[in-house]
Amino acid sequence: MKTILIIFLVLVAIVFILPVLLTLGGIDILPGGAGFSSGTGRASGALIRSDNDGESWATPTFSGKRIPSSIFDIAFYPQDPNTVLAGTKGSGIWKSTDAGVTWEFAPDRAGALHDNADVYKIAVSSASSSIIYAAVYQDSKGRIMKSEDRGEHFREVYFVTATSYGVFDIYVDPHNADSVLAATGQGLLLQSQDGARTWKTLHNFGEPIFLMVVNPIFSGEMYVITERSRLLKSFDGGVTWTDLSGTAGDSTTEGGGLRQTGYVWQGDPSFRRVTDVVHFSPQEAVSFAINPHSPLELYRGTYFGLFRSENGGFSWETKDALLEQKDFPPRGIAFSALDPDKIFVAAGQKFSKSPNRGSTWSIKTIPGSTAAKKLFTHPQKPGVIFMLLGR
Repeated sequence: MKTILIIFLVLVAIVFILPVLLTLGGIDILPGGAGFSSGTGRASGALIRSDNDGESWATPTFSGKRIPSSIFDIAFYPQDPNTVLAGTKGSGIWKSTDAGVTWEFAPDRAGALHDNADVYKIAVSSASSSIIYAAVYQDSKGRIMKSEDRGEHFREVYFVTATSYGVFDIYVDPHNADSVLAATGQGLLLQSQDGARTWKTLHNFGEPIFLMVVNPIFSGEMYVITERSRLLKSFDGGVTWTDLSGTAGDSTTEGGGLRQTGYVWQGDPSFRRVTDVVHFSPQEAVSFAINPHSPLELYRGTYFGLFRSENGGFSWETKDALLEQKDFPPRGIAFSALDPDKIFVAAGQKFSKSPNRGSTWSIKTIPGSTAAKKLFTHPQKPGVIFMLLGR
């Protein structure tokens, strides 16, 4: 009887206790929790990388016990092309010092930015790369964090006034690290001119803002896309706005809402064609980008494909991109850092590339079984592209 009991206890130790000890030691035995997967020196299913304009892709290596299973944003250091940051879902900020080939967790030594925070956006100042702003969601509220030592220590400089609302986007003036814009789930466009010590509301859109894009040449011109996927444009730095979606279809259809976890989702799409210009209702917008070499040239990904405007958003035309309807919507749109005519588009499991602003395209199937979510081209390393994967 004693022998049977000893055998039973040994089996219990092998089956239940040993996996826990190995996992705590960094060996991936148990499944990870929400927002991350466990392991050391493993690939994350959330990111792939190319160093030849998308001709081939490789999976970066992540080192640590909590490998992110979803990534929201990629940010680059203007003065250090090898340093890249990633904002993740439920796993804080990760850092690469070899241009995105390998990654390690970057803990906040001050403890203000939690290890399990959602980080929607990271903005590194071009004027002073030691200054970083991050739009995060933790403790049931959206918050803005600021670091003045390249991310070693963060402090909180803003939080939303209502629970379950996020801060989804941040922009830092490339010439002035103290000039900051932030877009919130409460529908507020905020501005600080003193390094986030004080904030003022430039505009209240009355619905969550999930994307803010600023003209890279003239910062007074900017765009936002709201919860109902309305596209609005400002010519005066965000004080007054023109609703471009109002000129391109019905902007009154009900859209989506802000989920309790702080996410934004869009409603059902619809569109109509008028002569040779496509007019679409605001529910369609999923992605939006400005060609940094030609800021009047805009691209917008919708459930009906890819559209281009050559006049700052006042009219649009379709672009084929060799995509099938089952791949829609195009969620990733990016541009070559050096070649003003080269465009990249990701939709579903397809990656399209055009060398001539959408006149002709080549297309490849991305590796794996997960759909593309976003594209980022490295501003200082031609050919390097990051593709975020997932929903």
